[in-house]
Amino acid sequence: MSVGGSFNIGIGYLFTPKLEGLDGSFIIDFPEYITIRYGKNASDDASKKIGFAYGVGYDYTFNRLPYRGISMMAEICFNKLSIRLNSNIMKYTYYSYFTSEGAQPVISVLPSGLQLVLTY
Repeated sequence: MSVGGSFNIGIGYLFTPKLEGLDGSFIIDFPEYITIRYGKNASDDASKKIGFAYGVGYDYTFNRLPYRGISMMAEICFNKLSIRLNSNIMKYTYYSYFTSEGAQPVISVLPSGLQLVLTY
């Protein structure tokens, strides 16, 4: 078992549904976590074949609808590849400032995702 930090930069393409097919945009993601790891990637012990990680941290994402917030993650680790499930713990609300009543909420989202992580 080990406790540490997981500092990441993700670059990708995000597909989102729209009325006629899919809409997409490029995404740059900065998820930073404090992690607890078990098994693979927790130490230099090469005998472990699989590992698990859990973490809490902060996620800042640039795309068409940028968001930021406190995030949690769970990860299954293999050799240099990991599968990560992450989600923010609170909804992020976007506001319209072009109304006669001032800022009005337009949409609330709960960012979450499934990622393949390659470790160098």
